[in-house]
Amino acid sequence: NRVMVDEGRLKKTAISAVGNLLSDIKNGLDTTDSESKKLYDEIDGWFARGVVPGRKLVLSRPPEVSESDLTDRYFDLLKRETEQIAYYKERGDHILSMLDDILKAAEAKNDPLYLHMAGSIIYYLKNKGYKIEPYVRKLRFLEKGGSEEAEKC
Repeated sequence: NRVMVDEGRLKKTAISAVGNLLSDIKNGLDTTDSESKKLYDEIDGWFARGVVPGRKLVLSRPPEVSESDLTDRYFDLLKRETEQIAYYKERGDHILSMLDDILKAAEAKNDPLYLHMAGSIIYYLKNKGYKIEPYVRKLRFLEKGGSEEAEKC
């Protein structure tokens, strides 16, 4: 009833809901048909009186990942890290040399694998009483994309 709209007796939410319905109807009309054209023009009349569709908010997110998939991916990450550490061990590198090489690889390749591996080694060394502050600063710098602001950390 246009009188309710003209007199302002409808709330904005109701007007918006009616506008959404009219918009959906209007989108489905075939304007070559005379009856549809008449209805199309009637809907335009409603829109002219202020009954307009509300904005639709569409939220999207990445597809769901099951817990088993997530666990499998984490297990694969740890497996790749173990293979990488085994390579350094075969070369006879000290753990601090490994960490230094891993941080350099993280900087060059921008691969989360190396960041995670470096963080894991740093945590291990911290628990063993090593001085790790320079490595922590370097890791923070790399995690923040290597920006100048991150260097101040």
